[in-house]
Amino acid sequence: MTSNLDRIVLVLEDSDEDFNTLEEAAKRAGIAGCVRRAVTGDACLDLLQGNGHTPLRPSVVLLDLNTPGMDGREALVAIRANPALRDLPIVVLSTSANPRDLAHCYGHGANAYHLKPVRYTDHLQMLSEVFSYWLTSVVLPVLPVLPVPADRGVPEDPVDAAVDWVPELPVPVLLPLPEVADLAVPPVVAPVPALPLLPVVVRVPVLPLVPVLPALPVLTPVPVRPPVVPEPPDPEMLPACALKVFCRAL
Repeated sequence: MTSNLDRIVLVLEDSDEDFNTLEEAAKRAGIAGCVRRAVTGDACLDLLQGNGHTPLRPSVVLLDLNTPGMDGREALVAIRANPALRDLPIVVLSTSANPRDLAHCYGHGANAYHLKPVRYTDHLQMLSEVFSYWLTSVVLPVLPVLPVPADRGVPEDPVDAAVDWVPELPVPVLLPLPEVADLAVPPVVAPVPALPLLPVVVRVPVLPLVPVLPALPVLTPVPVRPPVVPEPPDPEMLPACALKVFCRAL
């Protein structure tokens, strides 16, 4: 099991009193040096997105809702909109029991929602249970960390960073086709967020040129009949007027 000392907890909390209680709970859990604090939602996003530094990848984010500037609600939506942070565990710690806040947080991907107790001892106990559960009881996802080169600018989106900072990409990528039957359907290359513009060339096997001829119907020969020549009429059967015409024709 991973030691608590290897875990980082990012806390969005503007109240010094509540943060002091959280620090006391972190000391009891043995993670006093693993807590990172942000007072505003903007500062929380800066730490996670790495604006000017290596992005922070905490084990869990403890999110207060009512903070100055960008509040916890907006920060939650922005975090889940980032593909690199969609699996990041987020636990909401708030004094708000408003059903709208509950629906908003769970609807936008919060993993848990805790109400802050009024009494100090109850608050301390609740935080100790949160640390125990998320740092020792569960198996947390491994989130990617995108390095920030010193000689390059800092993009706004970590996904754009992966696109801009991939060095010496192989151009082009050759994909062989194992069977001739596959030629009827072109291969589909799964979209990779970091490599949307990488040229891909399909390697097609060279086949001998064999023409495909149409199938012609087989015709059955029809016998040719000779023309029928009418026989000359019998002169005895013709009337007198017709006999004169017939004799002249002869």
